[in-house]
Amino acid sequence: MRFFIFSLLVVCLSFTCNEEKTYIFYTEPKCGAPWGQVDTGDAALMEAAEAWIDSMDLPDYCYLEIQFDEEFAQLCEACNCTTGRLIALELGPEHKEAYLDIGFQE
Repeated sequence: MRFFIFSLLVVCLSFTCNEEKTYIFYTEPKCGAPWGQVDTGDAALMEAAEAWIDSMDLPDYCYLEIQFDEEFAQLCEACNCTTGRLIALELGPEHKEAYLDIGFQE
């Protein structure tokens, strides 16, 4: 029975994520990140970002990945400077506003 419920949940989520999607991102600051400071690799940042998003009780997203974009890498050391690492999300357009409200960008 548990397997059936889990399978049904996976199928429902996959249909949601196969529809129209939008892409947004959050730029990692040098310090003061809402998920805590992560000075190690992308896997640690992904784990911390996922935990932060989960703690916010936001709508589900389809996909999360860590990207690097040189345009967002600032050489300054102030807390509001960005590292160039982006938390990129793929989600349904109906959920976009909830993420933009907490600092994600289009």
